[in-house]
Amino acid sequence: MKINNLAEFIKTHVNKINKNDFTKVYEDANNMLCYPVSTGKLTEIFLDAGIEPLEYMKEVPETYLANSAITSVEIPNNITRISNDAFFNCSGLTNITIPDSVTSIGRRAFQGCTGLTSITIPDSVTKISEYTFFKCIKLTSFIIGNNVTSIGNQAFAYCSGLTSVTIGSGVRKIDSFAFADCSGLTNITIPDSVTRMDEGAFWNCVSLASVTILGNITSIKELVFDGCKGLKSVTIPNSVTSIEGAAFRGCRRLKITFNGTKAQWDTITKESNWKYTSSKFTIHCTDGDLMI
Repeated sequence: MKINNLAEFIKTHVNKINKNDFTKVYEDANNMLCYPVSTGKLTEIFLDAGIEPLEYMKEVPETYLANSAITSVEIPNNITRISNDAFFNCSGLTNITIPDSVTSIGRRAFQGCTGLTSITIPDSVTKISEYTFFKCIKLTSFIIGNNVTSIGNQAFAYCSGLTSVTIGSGVRKIDSFAFADCSGLTNITIPDSVTRMDEGAFWNCVSLASVTILGNITSIKELVFDGCKGLKSVTIPNSVTSIEGAAFRGCRRLKITFNGTKAQWDTITKESNWKYTSSKFTIHCTDGDLMI
């Protein structure tokens, strides 16, 4: 027979597995540890069923442990990719170790892992795909490696427990709603490697108080900081040439530091509803302040 879902396989074969036959013990069908090791009868059973242990693979397959009750995962260093939905909705997963052999993490790979508290993406990873950590509500901190070039659509959306994010110096693009509704996030620095930050990137981050954009972005897209009612300070580089609709809607206490002159600020194309509030904004420019 051919079985594609490892969790289902364990449930149907657990009675055949002797704990003395392998080094990483499966407690029971619903409380198993991370992955099979290539020793003894366990490997034999997996190979007979048409499933290779991770030690024999180059990537973690799609839906590999999706919807299972695992609590921890250690990815062996022969793995180069974690595929789409590999650990989707593993709500009991609290920690995972990703080796620097991994270069790619697929869509929804950890979506719905509501028990996951922390994870570090190694510098070997070049892309974080869409919905990768969507609704990982207990994730409190995240370090994005310096070789990651893009953060996908809603990659961290609704991670309500996220308070600290470090964006690596290689990131060039932050996709739509990447950090939407991260209600615990208080400050963020966008490195000067970023040239594009799409609509709603930080939508409804209600606790976000301070944002520093270091440079090279040319447009503040629509809804980027919409609903960030706690936002008090934003630093904008003089590379910005346009601010789109509702970019700062609801940011009533905001002060903007613009790293350019008052004349340069006036040349920025601004949609009529860019701030969407009657509240006055103070714009600190290099040659004085504006009140708008």
